[in-house]
Amino acid sequence: MNDLTFDYDSLPKKDIPFIKQTTREVHLLLERSTGDIIAIGQKLMGMKDRLGHGHWRAWLQTHWPLDVSLANRWMNVARKCGQFPHLKIPRSTLYLLAAGSTPDAMRDEFIRRVEAGEP
Repeated sequence: MNDLTFDYDSLPKKDIPFIKQTTREVHLLLERSTGDIIAIGQKLMGMKDRLGHGHWRAWLQTHWPLDVSLANRWMNVARKCGQFPHLKIPRSTLYLLAAGSTPDAMRDEFIRRVEAGEP
């Protein structure tokens, strides 16, 4: 992380506890295995929705300890592969499955094969 300070006072008071608690939860999830990418992506999507325009980037800059593009990548993984958190596949494969250029049919076929136990 960095030395910046996030301005919680500019948020609606009712949202501040949620934002602070979710920040703590995201930091804990970051310490876990790559299998939690989907969970982190889902949490980040919730944060982005709750923070709204103008606060999301500031929150990322102060609380997201990794590259901002990685936050976007993990949210995309959550959107495209969120129903498959049980799959044990390399992170690079997960990113390829979630890429916008990967056709849905190809993603579905890959997941079908992995679930069927194919190498």
